[in-house]
Amino acid sequence: MILILDVGRSAFSGLARHSLVAPCRDVALAKVEALAGGGSTINRQLFRWVALLVMLAIAAVLIGYYLVYAIGVRVRITRHERERPK
Repeated sequence: MILILDVGRSAFSGLARHSLVAPCRDVALAKVEALAGGGSTINRQLFRWVALLVMLAIAAVLIGYYLVYAIGVRVRITRHERERPK
């Protein structure tokens, strides 16, 4: 399988000048290099902000799920107590 190489200023940028395509392994290595510190400060800051937003979104989903579940349990208990004979 062949992918278009998109590496920017990584160690593989010389390869990008000579060829527009590279094996998947080279693309994966280039992406790891870029994420490991080969990119600019702005790219690293953007990556951190995106990671933070993803973590906050996951936390919001989990909290929302818990609240909806807890409200549903409370409604079910209230309904059961109302229908119970006295």
